[in-house]
Amino acid sequence: MAHFDLQESVRADARAALDALAARGLSLRLLSGDQSGPVQAVASCLSDGAAWSWASVQAAMSPQDKLDRIKAWQAAGERVVMVGDGINDAPVLAQADVSVTLGQAAALVQNRADVVIQGGQLLHVATVHGIGHSSLRVVKQNLIWALGYNVLAVPLAVCGLLAPWAAGLGMAISSLVVVANAMRLSK
Repeated sequence: MAHFDLQESVRADARAALDALAARGLSLRLLSGDQSGPVQAVASCLSDGAAWSWASVQAAMSPQDKLDRIKAWQAAGERVVMVGDGINDAPVLAQADVSVTLGQAAALVQNRADVVIQGGQLLHVATVHGIGHSSLRVVKQNLIWALGYNVLAVPLAVCGLLAPWAAGLGMAISSLVVVANAMRLSK
């Protein structure tokens, strides 16, 4: 006779990743196809003593249930970032506003995801979120700079108050400023 006791193991960096995402003000939700007992155990393990709490924990969900839930959140005006690595997550990853999976996920899942994190470290999900927000901020800064330059320089050049060579030089400098601003993201 034999007795097998199987448990879900939690990735070593899962708690740190969730802490980092919660610190960014994100609402954390857990959707799983697994049965309620193991899902609740993992949810409790991850949030025990944390400064945040789960917005919701849902177990025994079919892929369609997950898809319906994502669509409902989106219909309510929420932007959904989905992290998943199972084949049954492929439809939900395709529906989410931004989808993230890990490098060891099935090829189908990787094809559906917007971001594939190589190396399998969940903490990189928070890094990707931060880079996305920084990128958006830099794009807005660059658009404002370019719009401001063009609103000022083009009318001056058209009116003859700015020499064509100066307008051309200004445009080149403006382009360099935009590129230099974008290069800050590489840090």
